Amino acid sequence: MDCEGRSLLHACPTSFLTSAEDVSLLIDRLGAVRGPLLAIRARLLGMDLLCALASTFLLAAPSYSSDVHSQSQATEHFEVRYRPGSRAGASVDRIAHRLELEYAETLRKLGIAGKVDESAPFEVYLYDDVAELAEISGVKGNGGYASGREVHIPWDNDQTRQHELVHVVVAAMDPSGDEARNMFFAEGLANAVLGYVHGVPVHAVAAYERERGTLPALGELASHQDFYSYLKQNPGLNGYDIGGSYFLHLLENHRPLAVMDFYHGVSIEKALGQSLEETERSWHRHLESFPIRPELRVLLSRKRGDGGEFTSFARPSGVLPLDVLGGAESWTSVLADVVPSDAVGKWEIDQESVHGSNESGRDWTSVVVDTEPRGDCVLRMRATTGNACWGIKIQYGSSCEAMVLGGGAFIYTDRGGIAHTDSYKLRPNAEVDLVFRVQDNHVEMYVDGALLLEADLPLKDSPIGFGLVGGQATIHGFSVRDL
Repeated sequence: MDCEGRSLLHACPTSFLTSAEDVSLLIDRLGAVRGPLLAIRARLLGMDLLCALASTFLLAAPSYSSDVHSQSQATEHFEVRYRPGSRAGASVDRIAHRLELEYAETLRKLGIAGKVDESAPFEVYLYDDVAELAEISGVKGNGGYASGREVHIPWDNDQTRQHELVHVVVAAMDPSGDEARNMFFAEGLANAVLGYVHGVPVHAVAAYERERGTLPALGELASHQDFYSYLKQNPGLNGYDIGGSYFLHLLENHRPLAVMDFYHGVSIEKALGQSLEETERSWHRHLESFPIRPELRVLLSRKRGDGGEFTSFARPSGVLPLDVLGGAESWTSVLADVVPSDAVGKWEIDQESVHGSNESGRDWTSVVVDTEPRGDCVLRMRATTGNACWGIKIQYGSSCEAMVLGGGAFIYTDRGGIAHTDSYKLRPNAEVDLVFRVQDNHVEMYVDGALLLEADLPLKDSPIGFGLVGGQATIHGFSVRDL
């Protein structure tokens, strides 16, 4: 499966296929190829099918994977191969365990227990990442691929592993009929086994396409000789998941082995007792009633280019971020330790609050906790403004201050205001929760739980305190949390 979810069952280039004899010779050399598509060899329909043929068979790409992947872990049905010393090798035990579970799940969902050729193990080649897969296997632009009884995948993609596993398992079955099938069948069946692709129900994808009037007719999807070219001509159309939805609907409403007979070349009337059009109508009725939750609808809309936005988390009003708030035990109240630092205003200090008054409309009056400098910390002040109050502030030394005034909020330094917003303006007779975080030469200012301002500036350890200008305010709490 490539980065857009496409399976590399058609990994071999087709430029060398110039005649029916070349195709026949190629098929003879691919001893691992099985299934109803073998019948095409005996009834080549013309040169226009050559590209489709190359897309149909499980083709092996030139590689030296077997030389590089010299270590292996054997299970009942698999040989898990990896490069010694690789990151992939560290996950072999889990992947080997998952492969057996996924194999059993595939047999159960498709009803094919006892129908798969188990005379030789399936080989699974693990790679550290997509780049390594391309370098070693020679297959570029794909997130994983299947070839014969081999699966080539990055170690950390469970979804791609199971998708490609379905391909090699159903390819290891004897043909049931002689009708040709295109890759809509192969990719659809693999995603039907998954059921959910990138967390999205395949039925939801098809239901959304039906709603918007862009769900192609089954006859159109199933008849294209080169299914991948058809998808390129219809960008945005998720043919894999649409096929997954159709085949999942068949598996949910018919005997799975009968569905596999249809997949492997038996006419749909003989295998399922219905025409393609009848199964299509049944599928559409199911899609019409399939529930799509609002969030999933947004995702599908965005993927299809129809717009839509997810919401972002917003903290409840007045609630600080956890990394600012910390635990209650990490805070120390220092309100009782404040000392006036000037003669501009008056401060009445007790154990529970500090009442300040300052009739000057120009000069600030301040208090300090102590003269000992502090390092990184969070400072929090809870205050109530009086009938008249121009501004209050928290100060980290004399050159780094968080101010709220009638004209807005400011971060102030000895160079003047370096950050400002008018999204908050101080009001009379208002309760204010002012928080100032000072950390790693970065400051953040919160008012009533909302981040209003932040700035980068050079800082040094400094004494802490608070201040008032132009009126009255009562400080109900002043606490510090050292970082």
